[in-house]
Amino acid sequence: MTIFLIISAILFFVMQTLALKKIKVNTLRENILTTGIFTGMIAIAFGLWGLYQPMQISKETIYFGTIFGILFIATIATYYYAMQTGPLSYTTFFYSTSMLIPSLAGILVWKEELSGTIILGMVLFLAAFYFISVHGSEKGTEESNKNKKWMILCFSSWLLNGSLSVVVKTQQTILKGTESTEMMMASFAAACIVSLIAYLFLLFINKEQKAMKQEIRNMTSSTIPLLAVALGSGAGNVIVTYLSSRVPSAYLFPFTLGGMMVGVTLYSVIFLKEKINKFGIIGILLGIIAMVAINI
Repeated sequence: MTIFLIISAILFFVMQTLALKKIKVNTLRENILTTGIFTGMIAIAFGLWGLYQPMQISKETIYFGTIFGILFIATIATYYYAMQTGPLSYTTFFYSTSMLIPSLAGILVWKEELSGTIILGMVLFLAAFYFISVHGSEKGTEESNKNKKWMILCFSSWLLNGSLSVVVKTQQTILKGTESTEMMMASFAAACIVSLIAYLFLLFINKEQKAMKQEIRNMTSSTIPLLAVALGSGAGNVIVTYLSSRVPSAYLFPFTLGGMMVGVTLYSVIFLKEKINKFGIIGILLGIIAMVAINI
């Protein structure tokens, strides 16, 4: 059952990434509006679920949900711009290596067991990161890898996404594995509210209130991708939140994000025809081997 849930989470996160890639926005303000719309969709879905399944939200869940929501907005913004600035396959790889943050936190903070295969897996992930970031700039990706903006965005999304997993794990540890659905409802509701407030602030500070109707109208052309992002992000996160108190961090997060990396990379190479040089291939293969090692 656990393996089935993890694989389901992987597929949902792959859906989220591919759908997010298809949403075209031109400004940070539009990016924030997009985030507000799809997080609002998720919050409403969880709210409707609460009508059939009674929920009880503690102050801890509201607190951690608010932190998650704010971090989520920043994560999606940096990840989106990183995907638009550089190759999808490499960007997703950096995003996926954020699994090291909750994995190390699980070992150092929550005293989870550290096995030899987990150590090997982490070392292989770092080696894969080196091959892609240092040597992956040849033959077709030189311009992107030399782009400092892209590297900064990749690092930011790496740090922020890893922090999201730590927040979820902390909430589930404190509440002993309860209120996982409530945590996601509070998180995405907070993300929606903060996004819309930030959007209106940017709108008024730039004195472009008249642009609001057009920007909202523009979102209708991305209705299907927005629904796909909402489904992928909402379902994927609720599964990972549920499993975070039941599966060791050093196993759950590498497996989930590593699987997402493999899925998006295959899509990028097969359907988007992205070029990956031999060092990039070595790096991705090391990432796959690292996933296998962690799951032994």
